[in-house]
Amino acid sequence: MSVAIGTHLVDAGVAQVRAAGPRLHRGGGSFAAPEVEPDDSETRRKALPHALLSYFFGTVPIAVAINLVTNLRQS
Repeated sequence: MSVAIGTHLVDAGVAQVRAAGPRLHRGGGSFAAPEVEPDDSETRRKALPHALLSYFFGTVPIAVAINLVTNLRQS
């Protein structure tokens, strides 16, 4: 029986360890969202409020925090 661990196939009875050399997988990650275009009007109607709400929660808390910090420094 073989078990897949990461990118290596390991025999269940005998674990084979490879030396970490130039083949070492340093897999990266990406947090980018794919660009998806809504196809119909219903999806667009749902996407617009979501986009506005996301914009609100992305800008207003930052603006409030900056305002609080500057007001505290002035007093």
